[in-house]
Amino acid sequence: MEKTNGASGDAAILQEILASLKTIQQENTHLAAAVDAINGRVNILAGVKQVK
Repeated sequence: MEKTNGASGDAAILQEILASLKTIQQENTHLAAAVDAINGRVNILAGVKQVK
């Protein structure tokens, strides 16, 4: 019986890890999009400074 409880406990821990990894992946996607947007703005500002 201990092995069954241990296995179900391991499964629960793995599910928690999977949920955490999915959250991290989603946050990473949002962060990458924000960095791209900021990079675009910086490039626009750099272009404006070069024109002046």
